[in-house]
Amino acid sequence: MKKTEKEIIERIDQLIRLEATGNAKELADRLCVCERTVFNILKKIREEFKAPVLYIKCKNSYVYDIKGKIVLEF
Repeated sequence: MKKTEKEIIERIDQLIRLEATGNAKELADRLCVCERTVFNILKKIREEFKAPVLYIKCKNSYVYDIKGKIVLEF
């Protein structure tokens, strides 16, 4: 079953908070999506949700620059 964008955003958010995303390719493989989808979702998280997402090479993970969580509930 194909994941919705909301489900992908929630999972990426969870992995970012755990500092366990891996690089873009690893994250794409984990989520069963293409790398382009990962980059598009990360762009959306940064621009629409104003989340301070960084990639830290020594951690091999995307992280939030400040502590936070994306909430997509009504």
